[in-house]
Parts: sequence; C-alpha cells; structure tokens
Amino acid sequence: MILVFLFNTLLMAGPHPLEKAIREKGWCTHGLGIEKLATSRRWISTPAERVVVLTDPPIGTVRFEVAGTHVSGTAYVTCREMVAAAVKDLGPGEAFTPENVKWVENDVAFLSRSGFFRAPEELRNLESRGFIRAGTVLSRMQVQNARWVVAGSPVEIIHQGPSLKITARGKALQSGSRNDWIRVENFQTHKMVLAQVVQPSTVMTRGSHAAN
Repeated sequence: MILVFLFNTLLMAGPHPLEKAIREKGWCTHGLGIEKLATSRRWISTPAERVVVLTDPPIGTVRFEVAGTHVSGTAYVTCREMVAAAVKDLGPGEAFTPENVKWVENDVAFLSRSGFFRAPEELRNLESRGFIRAGTVLSRMQVQNARWVVAGSPVEIIHQGPSLKITARGKALQSGSRNDWIRVENFQTHKMVLAQVVQPSTVMTRGSHAAN
C-alpha cells in the first residue's frame, strides 16, 4: 500500500532528505518545494547522500529511491528559478542580447518538458526559431543554432588541401549554422561547390565537394 505523507509533517525536523539531494545536484538553489510525496514503504529519516534522484532534471514529477533499502517513490517538485524571457516581440532569426532578453523568477516545474535557460551563456550562438511574443519565457523549442551564413550573403571560401590553402570570394546559396554543409558559388570560377560553415561568413571545402 502506498503511504502518502504531507510535506509539512516531514519538514518538522528540518529539510527533507529528498530536498537536500536535489539541491546537491545543483538545482533549485532557492524556491524549492516538494508536494504529493508518495513512497512504497514508510520512510524513516535517512541521509541525503542515500537518496538517488532518478529524474533529470529533478523538477515536476520526480522519481527517487533510497539506496540500500526497499524504499522508492515519487514527488512533485516545484522550483522557482531566474529564467530568460523576451523583453519585446522577436521575429524569426533574431539573436538573443541583453537588450531583448530579461531574467524573471518563474516556477519552472511546468517548463521541464520544453526546457528553459538559466544563464546568459546558454543563449550564446542561438537565435529565435520563429515569432516570440514579449514576456514569453524562452524554451529550447523556440530557439535554434544561430545562422552564421545567410543565403545570398557574401562569404569567404577556403579550400584546404593536404599542403595548400586557397581562399576565394563567393556567395552563399543556402543558409547554414556552425558545421552545416551548404552550397556556395565561387565568384572567380562561377561554379557551385559544397562547403562547411566554420565561422560567421566563412566556409571551407575539404577535398572534392563539387555540387552537381
């Protein structure tokens, strides 16, 4: 029989071991809450290091077990974190900057499936996938790798051979992000070649990658 314990009762002697275990994983440094705790057996207090959290990230419905015992269970974990949100309406392909992104405190339990961003460095080299309305918390489903090359824009084409490196100017025929292979036109030869995006506005061919 599943025994359900009220979280407030469990906290009488201090922070619950599950709470400690989640904090030790680097999640929810503040604003953590545990609700609807259900265990397979009666849970007597145990050190946090014996609690194994099975759900990653440990927010929303979380599964756990206690090492060395037959105790396992689930809990609903809420967590308030500072997350990225759009300051203004963003169109497709816009880079994220301090001018168009703000940081707001939000319960991220309901965001666990779509993902979210907790630090500015997580948004580097990303751009909006489509239209994002002002005030929206940014999810990982709404972003994509930033396009380092845009179709129709000029590019530097580098041909890297075994012992020779040649550069030429050309035009991108396709858009691409880092490491994408795209078609480009060499202005000097007027031929199309396949090249890999290696830097913003720079592509590289390796060996023979002539486009058909």
